[in-house]
Formats: sequence, structure tokens, C-alpha cells
Amino acid sequence: MLITNAWIDQAPVCVRFGSNIEAIGHLGAGANEAVHDAKGARLLPGLHDHHIHLRALAARRRSVDLSQASADNLDALLNRVPGPGWIRAFGYHADRLGELTRWRLDELVPDRPVRIQHSSGKMWMVNSAGLDALGITPDSHEGVEVLDGVMTGRLFRMDDWLRVRTQSDMPDLTPVIDELLSYGVTSVTDASYTNDAEAEAELVRLKHRSGAFYSIRCMGDESLEHGGQLKVMLDEDRLPDLDALTRRVAAAHVKGRGVAFHCVSRVEILVAMQALQSAGTHTEDRIEHGAMIGAEMIDELVELGVPVVTQPGFLADRGERFRREIAAAEVADLYRYRSLLEADLKVVCSSDAPYGPVDPWVCIAAAHNRLTEANIALSPMEKVSEPEALSGYLLSPDLQRVRQIAVGEPADLVLVRDRRVEAVWLGGERV
Repeated sequence: MLITNAWIDQAPVCVRFGSNIEAIGHLGAGANEAVHDAKGARLLPGLHDHHIHLRALAARRRSVDLSQASADNLDALLNRVPGPGWIRAFGYHADRLGELTRWRLDELVPDRPVRIQHSSGKMWMVNSAGLDALGITPDSHEGVEVLDGVMTGRLFRMDDWLRVRTQSDMPDLTPVIDELLSYGVTSVTDASYTNDAEAEAELVRLKHRSGAFYSIRCMGDESLEHGGQLKVMLDEDRLPDLDALTRRVAAAHVKGRGVAFHCVSRVEILVAMQALQSAGTHTEDRIEHGAMIGAEMIDELVELGVPVVTQPGFLADRGERFRREIAAAEVADLYRYRSLLEADLKVVCSSDAPYGPVDPWVCIAAAHNRLTEANIALSPMEKVSEPEALSGYLLSPDLQRVRQIAVGEPADLVLVRDRRVEAVWLGGERV
């Protein structure tokens, strides 16, 4: 295959490739060689989303979206799902739909199991039929909320338990992979803390229907075998013992693995930094999200040398809620970007889909303009240029090198014009 008239580094060139890039320069087409005229579009390595949840993204595509629902139409949305069986929904937030408990859900759907995920991703709400279907008791898991001896239907951080309980197999990821490819994302890091060796084995051998492998790196628990980070979920409501956390981090480092810390609050970042100071650091340690980083923390993060994998897309997706809920004095700390770069800290743009927008061009634009849904800029001093935000998507999965169009590199290629993806090749196959 030969791509002609493609722009790389401000110059038009031709690129020949099979499964890998074979030649770059002013090239003529060979006999019977397929040719694609880029007509001046920019040629990039396929983008890599460094923080995504594939299984959850696939599940959301089969679920009811409540992110724009109101208390008035919640009943109709849930009961529109064809039965029988589970009704699964996502995007719940109390300020829009009010407080949900099993009893409120019983009123809405009395005769089918219902499972609704909070917009934060950390809580599920189920009705009484759902509790019965799952066989949940007050002693099933520490995440089962019990008030006055009665289960409320709220389940915290129980995704791993629920997956085993429902015996859910790996969903069909083909529609999700097709969607990612349409945005130019040809590889991802699945950041789900519930990933174990079995899930990793299924993901790393995933093939696209074109026949090419879709490159997936996994974070997860201690059982992973392919070098992905140990994912540590720090939850301010139930923080681990610091000494035990430090031992866990050190053990991962001994095995040659970095640690990725879920940190969306100041307290969570402080705990992560304390653990790293005690255990020492690894080149692949990283802070996930960094949603609230105080100015006083930046020097310490720089000293640790730990990258921040952030998601500015949340500003575009739920910025107005941030404006309502976050104190004005703290807005400057929200999804910092420019101040971290200026401190020589590595910052990487990613999606956190399905909890944030999956489209990388939406995330890149949000990093650049920091606009909410109402077109109000949040902490505009943290804006970065679009090339700076794009650069994160061009880093290798281990964040150690910038991927480039170069001879010998995999032919995972994207043609882009004005943020519009015109063509994508995966392993040399046009997809």
C-alpha cells in the first residue's frame, strides 16, 4: 500500500507499508500497488487512549442513558426496555433525578430486576428484584449499604463481585472497537481495576474483523502476566492502611510493574504520594485522573517524577456540575494541565470512557478551550494548545516514547484533516 501527498512534519511525503511501514519519501507506485492520495491531510500514528474501560463502554452501549433524564421521565425510560430480564442504566446523578433507593426503584419497576450505575462509576443501585436475582445479603460484600439492618439497594465498588455473581462473559467488543477506530484510536490501555489474568488474556488477543490485532494493554490486579500496571483504587471514603498499601506498591515494583493510582480528590493524591515516597518509584508509576491537584502538591509530584494521566473531556461533559459543586477557590485545581506542564511534569490526555467522552478530538478540544456545556471556561489559565493535548495520544502505552511515522513501526495510521478522521489503517489493513 502507498499513501501519497501526506503531510508529516510540515512536509508532503509518500509512505509505503504492509503490516509495518516500509519506506518514507518521494516514492513512485509499484506495479499493482494500491495507492491512496491523502490530498494534503496530516498522517499520524494511530492514537492511543491511555485510560479507558472497554467492557463498561460496551455495556453502556446496551444500556439506558440517564444523563439527560429528569424525575418526570425516569419511569418511561426504564420501562421502555424490552423484557424480560435485567434493565441496566447509567448516568444517574442525584441533583437531576433525586435520591434513588431500592424502594424508589420498586415503585418505578416492581416486577423486573433493575441495576443503575451512578455517574461517578463507584456505586450501583438495584431494586428489590435485583437484590433477589443477585442473591445479595447484608454480609455479601463490604460495599453493601445497610441502614438499621436493612439493605438500601446501594452497592459501592462492587464491580468485580457483580461480574463474578452475574457470570458475565467478555461482551462483544466489535462495535466499541469500530467506534474507536472511527476516531483514529488504534490502541488503548484498559484501566479497569477488576482486570485479572483471565480478562487480560481475552483482551490482549483481541482481533478486529479485518484480521488485524487491536492492541490493548491492561492494568489490573496482581495476577496480570503482560506487564501492565497494578491498578490501585483509592477511595476517600474507605482508604487502605498506608503501611499495607506501601507493601503492595513495593511488591509490584519488585515484579517489575508500575502502579497506577486512581486519584480524584486531594486526599487520594496525598495517600498515593505518601505510598510512593515510602516504597520508592518505578518508571511506569502514574497518577490516574488528578482531578483535584492543589498548587502546593505540584513540586512534590515533580520530585517523584510520576506522570498524570488526566481527562479534560470531563470539563465539556459535566463542567456545569463542577461549577455548582466545587468551591470557587478550588476551581483552579480542577483537572490542571498547563501548570503541570510548566513544572516539567508529564501530563497525558485520555478519555476515561465510558465515564468521560470517548472521542479523543472532544478531549483535545476541551484541554484547549476548557469550556463547559454552557461555553463557560473553567480555570482558563490551565489551557494548553491542541498539539500539546494531542501529544499525549501519541505516546507509547508505557508513556516512555513518542510514537512516530518511521520505517519499521506498525502500520497503524490515521489521516486527519481539521480534526476530522478521513482514513484509518490497522496493521496495514484499511478499516
